[in-house]
Amino acid sequence: MKRMLAILLAAVLAMAGLSGCGDKKETGTAETSGGSESGEKKDAADFKVGLSMNVLVHPSYITMEAEIRKGCEELGYEYVCTDAQESLDKQISDIEDLAAQGCDVIFVNTYDPDVLTPVINNVAAQGIRVIAVDNALSDEAQLATTIQADNHQNGVLVGNFVADTLKGQDIKIVCISGAKGAEVSRVRRSSFIEGIVEEQLRQGSDAKVEIVAQAYTEWFADATVTAMEDIMALNEEFNVVFAEADVMAIECYKILQDAGMLDKVMIVADADGQKEAFELIKEGGAYKATGLNSMTLLGQTAVETAQKIQQGETSFPYRTYTPSACVTIDNVDEYYDPDSAF
Repeated sequence: MKRMLAILLAAVLAMAGLSGCGDKKETGTAETSGGSESGEKKDAADFKVGLSMNVLVHPSYITMEAEIRKGCEELGYEYVCTDAQESLDKQISDIEDLAAQGCDVIFVNTYDPDVLTPVINNVAAQGIRVIAVDNALSDEAQLATTIQADNHQNGVLVGNFVADTLKGQDIKIVCISGAKGAEVSRVRRSSFIEGIVEEQLRQGSDAKVEIVAQAYTEWFADATVTAMEDIMALNEEFNVVFAEADVMAIECYKILQDAGMLDKVMIVADADGQKEAFELIKEGGAYKATGLNSMTLLGQTAVETAQKIQQGETSFPYRTYTPSACVTIDNVDEYYDPDSAF
């Protein structure tokens, strides 16, 4: 299926001061969030942190959970983690159980932005601070804050990079997406296209972008293999493979390598900053860029926020962003950690 993106796309994309590839944005918005504001300082030994995961199998989330666990243990907090194994019904029950266990803070990671809103609001009404991590939730949810990478900024920066690299060329994209209906998936995809179009317009050229094929993979590597093989069987012409996370882009790289096509395409992702992706970027081959979404930093920021709550702070930005960057061969050494678990 082909979908032509006309130049009018730029008119409906809200843009404000896009910066060059590698720029960073470290702060969230100034608007404060909902939730209770007790302002009570608690002893660390009496402070309990819960983490509700919709699924805990992806390496990125395993890394994030390990960082939260480590931080809580170092601060002397009691810590409980639940894995709903992709069941929203179980995740609702998990959140209720964490509240019943006396958690002071509950971190929530899920793919559906709306379904959990009633249970989150019920928990917040009990004086428990609820914080979304990585994936945003509904604006109706009474959250203390949302901690995440700035997916929009990362997507725009990577899109800028692609348009600059392929200046003057028609851009034909294979789009490998995460979860259908997930807000984070939509933002990563739309901001990437936004970045391409705006950079093409800045160059003074027409916005020539075509998505020649797209598939959802639920963020799984094996589903990516199947999806990419099916797409290649269509014999569509493309020069960019875009994935919404490195875990999928890496699998696409392997398939294109086996097919002898790495000299014909560029591969990019706009999220994760996975170590294996950094290593491919360092090689200077077809894997050209990724967006910085450090799960280690995300976990550390979550623990820092919990500590602020334990010490009595009550006011937080509506969103708390970790730094953004488009990581390419020009700056990959700034971010690559050979000892990283992810």
